[in-house]
Amino acid sequence: MMLLRLLHFLLLLLPAPLRDYYFQRPSSGGLDVYHPLILFTGFSCPNLEARLMEAYTPSLSRCGALKGKGWFPICRFNTLDLVEHDYVSCFQEQMTLIYNPVLNDYWNLIGIETGVPNFGSAYGLSEKKMVLDHENLCLVSVRKELEAVGYHDGDILFEAPYDIRYAPPSQGYVTHVQELVEHASK
Repeated sequence: MMLLRLLHFLLLLLPAPLRDYYFQRPSSGGLDVYHPLILFTGFSCPNLEARLMEAYTPSLSRCGALKGKGWFPICRFNTLDLVEHDYVSCFQEQMTLIYNPVLNDYWNLIGIETGVPNFGSAYGLSEKKMVLDHENLCLVSVRKELEAVGYHDGDILFEAPYDIRYAPPSQGYVTHVQELVEHASK
């Protein structure tokens, strides 16, 4: 409930018309009006996944161990696991982006596809256990407080995770967010 009080305080900082639109006084423990909310999480929260396609030519044979085996997480690794399993160089290679000056955009290495699963869902992020205050870093506490007052995932509560390797986010991400806002506004 402390986060809900903080949310109420932050809403007070909005200009009066926006504050009136987004904030309705609670009555009997709930809100009278629910407006769609989209959570934009911190840099380490999205679950970036990859799959290695046939066109992927790893620099080291062990880097191709997951080739053809479907999607696997690449941003939920514990860094100690990377070192213990001698996978740091493979991780670096599979996370690399290459700039294409003709398209003015960045791309994965040939044969590597990446994506962020569950785009739009407030559960499209995960708590990173290796971070001391992981619940607050990834807005998990905020999500739980919003659900406690009546917000529902996919109905009026959404999240927009992104591929952290792009800064600023790619045009594809901006398009996905625009589509999410349009969906949430219906």
